[in-house]
Amino acid sequence: NFMNFQDELIFSLGDDKKYDFNTHVVENKIVKDGAIVGDNATGKTNLGKAILDITNHLTDTTHTRVEDGLYSNLFAKDPEAHFSYTFQFGEHTVCYKYDKASANVVTREVLSIDGEEVIKNSGLQMFVGLKGAENLNLPKSDMSISLVKYVYANTLLDMEYSSSIVFKDFMEFVQNMLWVTITDVTAYAGFTNVQGNVY
Repeated sequence: NFMNFQDELIFSLGDDKKYDFNTHVVENKIVKDGAIVGDNATGKTNLGKAILDITNHLTDTTHTRVEDGLYSNLFAKDPEAHFSYTFQFGEHTVCYKYDKASANVVTREVLSIDGEEVIKNSGLQMFVGLKGAENLNLPKSDMSISLVKYVYANTLLDMEYSSSIVFKDFMEFVQNMLWVTITDVTAYAGFTNVQGNVY
Protein backbone atom coordinates (compact mmCIF):
# COMPACT_ATOMS: atom_id res chain seq x y z
CA ASN A 1 0.00 0.00 0.00
CA PHE A 2 2.83 2.42 -0.82
CA MET A 3 2.63 4.66 -3.88
CA ASN A 4 2.07 2.41 -6.92
CA PHE A 5 2.42 -0.84 -4.90
CA GLN A 6 -1.18 -1.69 -4.04
CA ASP A 7 -0.41 -5.34 -3.28
CA GLU A 8 2.39 -6.80 -1.19
CA LEU A 9 5.77 -6.70 -2.90
CA ILE A 10 8.72 -8.70 -1.57
CA PHE A 11 12.16 -7.48 -2.65
CA SER A 12 14.92 -9.80 -1.42
CA LEU A 13 18.69 -9.59 -1.70
CA GLY A 14 19.01 -13.11 -0.34
CA ASP A 15 20.90 -15.52 -2.56
CA ASP A 16 17.93 -17.71 -3.50
CA LYS A 17 19.02 -18.09 -7.13
CA LYS A 18 22.15 -19.43 -8.81
CA TYR A 19 24.66 -16.72 -9.68
CA ASP A 20 27.33 -19.05 -11.06
CA PHE A 21 28.06 -16.63 -13.90
CA ASN A 22 28.56 -13.68 -11.51
CA THR A 23 29.68 -15.06 -8.15
CA HIS A 24 31.48 -11.79 -7.33
CA VAL A 25 28.12 -10.04 -6.82
CA VAL A 26 27.26 -12.33 -3.87
CA GLU A 27 28.87 -12.08 -0.45
CA ASN A 28 27.81 -14.19 2.56
CA LYS A 29 24.78 -15.39 0.55
CA ILE A 30 23.59 -11.79 0.04
CA VAL A 31 23.50 -10.04 -3.33
CA LYS A 32 25.77 -7.02 -2.83
CA ASP A 33 25.80 -5.61 -6.39
CA GLY A 34 22.85 -5.49 -8.74
CA ALA A 35 20.68 -3.40 -10.99
CA ILE A 36 16.94 -2.89 -11.30
CA VAL A 37 15.81 -2.24 -14.86
CA GLY A 38 12.42 -1.67 -16.39
CA ASP A 39 10.26 0.58 -18.51
CA ASN A 40 9.50 4.14 -17.49
CA ALA A 41 6.77 4.59 -14.87
CA THR A 42 6.84 0.95 -13.70
CA GLY A 43 7.90 1.74 -10.12
CA LYS A 44 11.72 1.66 -10.06
CA THR A 45 11.97 5.03 -8.30
CA ASN A 46 9.11 4.14 -5.93
CA LEU A 47 10.90 0.91 -5.03
CA GLY A 48 13.94 2.99 -4.10
CA LYS A 49 11.73 5.24 -1.99
CA ALA A 50 10.22 2.18 -0.29
CA ILE A 51 13.62 0.67 0.51
CA LEU A 52 14.90 3.97 1.92
CA ASP A 53 11.67 4.98 3.69
CA ILE A 54 13.23 3.61 6.87
CA THR A 55 15.88 6.36 6.80
CA ASN A 56 13.27 9.12 6.73
CA HIS A 57 11.99 8.36 10.23
CA LEU A 58 14.90 6.55 11.94
CA THR A 59 17.70 8.97 11.12
CA ASP A 60 18.41 12.69 11.06
CA THR A 61 20.20 12.50 7.73
CA THR A 62 19.28 14.95 5.02
CA HIS A 63 16.67 13.77 2.58
CA THR A 64 14.32 15.10 -0.03
CA ARG A 65 10.92 15.57 1.56
CA VAL A 66 8.34 12.94 0.58
CA GLU A 67 5.03 14.59 -0.16
CA ASP A 68 2.24 13.45 2.18
CA GLY A 69 -0.41 13.52 -0.53
CA LEU A 70 1.40 10.97 -2.71
CA TYR A 71 2.23 8.40 -0.04
CA SER A 72 -0.41 5.65 0.17
CA ASN A 73 -1.66 3.75 -2.85
CA LEU A 74 -4.52 5.61 -4.51
CA PHE A 75 -6.72 2.51 -4.97
CA ALA A 76 -6.25 0.83 -1.59
CA LYS A 77 -9.01 1.02 1.01
CA ASP A 78 -6.42 0.96 3.80
CA PRO A 79 -5.24 4.53 4.51
CA GLU A 80 -1.87 3.36 5.86
CA ALA A 81 1.24 2.04 4.14
CA HIS A 82 2.89 -1.06 5.64
CA PHE A 83 6.63 -1.79 5.65
CA SER A 84 8.68 -4.78 6.78
CA TYR A 85 12.47 -5.01 6.66
CA THR A 86 14.63 -8.02 7.54
CA PHE A 87 18.37 -7.60 8.13
CA GLN A 88 21.07 -10.16 8.83
CA PHE A 89 23.97 -9.21 11.12
CA GLY A 90 26.25 -12.23 11.43
CA GLU A 91 24.14 -14.94 13.09
CA HIS A 92 21.46 -12.46 14.19
CA THR A 93 18.28 -11.42 12.39
CA VAL A 94 16.55 -8.08 12.86
CA CYS A 95 12.97 -7.66 11.66
CA TYR A 96 11.47 -4.18 11.69
CA LYS A 97 7.81 -3.67 10.77
CA TYR A 98 5.93 -0.40 10.83
CA ASP A 99 2.82 1.33 9.51
CA LYS A 100 2.55 4.94 8.42
CA ALA A 101 -0.43 7.19 7.94
CA SER A 102 1.75 9.60 5.98
CA ALA A 103 5.40 10.15 5.16
CA ASN A 104 6.16 11.58 8.58
CA VAL A 105 3.73 9.81 10.94
CA VAL A 106 4.51 6.30 12.24
CA THR A 107 1.34 4.76 13.71
CA ARG A 108 2.62 1.33 14.77
CA GLU A 109 6.01 -0.38 14.85
CA VAL A 110 7.65 -3.57 16.10
CA LEU A 111 11.37 -4.33 16.19
CA SER A 112 12.37 -7.96 16.77
CA ILE A 113 15.82 -9.42 17.26
CA ASP A 114 16.14 -13.17 16.65
CA GLY A 115 12.34 -13.51 16.84
CA GLU A 116 11.94 -11.69 20.16
CA GLU A 117 10.12 -8.35 20.24
CA VAL A 118 12.38 -5.76 21.88
CA ILE A 119 10.57 -2.54 20.93
CA LYS A 120 6.86 -2.22 20.25
CA ASN A 121 4.47 0.67 19.75
CA SER A 122 0.96 -0.55 19.04
CA GLY A 123 -0.44 2.97 18.95
CA LEU A 124 -1.99 2.42 22.38
CA GLN A 125 0.82 0.80 24.33
CA MET A 126 4.61 1.02 24.19
CA PHE A 127 7.16 -1.57 25.23
CA VAL A 128 10.97 -1.54 25.31
CA GLY A 129 12.76 -4.75 26.30
CA LEU A 130 16.40 -3.83 25.76
CA LYS A 131 18.82 -3.98 28.69
CA GLY A 132 19.66 -0.46 29.83
CA ALA A 133 16.26 0.96 28.84
CA GLU A 134 14.41 -0.10 32.00
CA ASN A 135 14.16 3.46 33.34
CA LEU A 136 13.51 5.17 30.02
CA ASN A 137 10.65 7.68 30.16
CA LEU A 138 8.48 6.73 27.22
CA PRO A 139 6.86 9.60 25.32
CA LYS A 140 3.19 10.19 26.05
CA SER A 141 2.34 11.81 22.74
CA ASP A 142 3.73 13.03 19.42
CA MET A 143 4.40 9.66 17.88
CA SER A 144 5.36 11.29 14.63
CA ILE A 145 8.79 10.29 15.94
CA SER A 146 9.57 6.60 15.83
CA LEU A 147 9.84 4.82 19.19
CA VAL A 148 12.88 2.96 17.79
CA LYS A 149 14.57 6.29 17.03
CA TYR A 150 13.55 7.62 20.46
CA VAL A 151 15.12 4.63 22.23
CA TYR A 152 18.35 4.91 20.24
CA ALA A 153 18.69 8.64 20.94
CA ASN A 154 17.79 8.55 24.65
CA THR A 155 19.19 5.30 26.02
CA LEU A 156 22.63 4.09 27.06
CA LEU A 157 22.15 0.40 26.34
CA ASP A 158 24.05 -2.33 28.17
CA MET A 159 26.53 -3.62 25.58
CA GLU A 160 27.08 -6.82 27.58
CA TYR A 161 23.96 -8.15 25.84
CA SER A 162 23.96 -9.28 22.22
CA SER A 163 20.54 -7.74 21.57
CA SER A 164 21.93 -4.28 22.44
CA ILE A 165 24.90 -4.79 20.13
CA VAL A 166 22.67 -5.98 17.28
CA PHE A 167 20.30 -3.04 17.83
CA LYS A 168 23.26 -0.63 17.57
CA ASP A 169 24.49 -2.41 14.41
CA PHE A 170 21.00 -2.11 12.90
CA MET A 171 20.74 1.63 13.60
CA GLU A 172 24.24 2.32 12.28
CA PHE A 173 23.46 0.37 9.11
CA VAL A 174 20.27 2.36 8.50
CA GLN A 175 22.13 5.63 9.13
CA ASN A 176 24.54 4.70 6.33
CA MET A 177 21.93 3.75 3.74
CA LEU A 178 21.98 6.03 0.69
CA TRP A 179 19.62 6.48 -2.23
CA VAL A 180 19.96 8.98 -5.08
CA THR A 181 17.70 9.25 -8.11
CA ILE A 182 17.82 11.62 -11.03
CA THR A 183 14.59 11.63 -13.01
CA ASP A 184 12.80 14.90 -13.66
CA VAL A 185 14.30 16.19 -10.39
CA THR A 186 17.16 15.04 -8.19
CA ALA A 187 15.99 13.34 -5.00
CA TYR A 188 17.97 11.63 -2.28
CA ALA A 189 17.78 10.07 1.16
CA GLY A 190 20.27 9.08 3.77
CA PHE A 191 23.92 8.92 4.70
CA THR A 192 25.23 12.48 4.90
CA ASN A 193 24.34 16.00 5.94
CA VAL A 194 27.16 17.51 3.88
CA GLN A 195 25.94 20.47 1.86
CA GLY A 196 26.84 20.92 -1.78
CA ASN A 197 26.44 19.42 -5.20
CA VAL A 198 25.13 15.84 -5.17
CA TYR A 199 27.60 14.85 -7.89
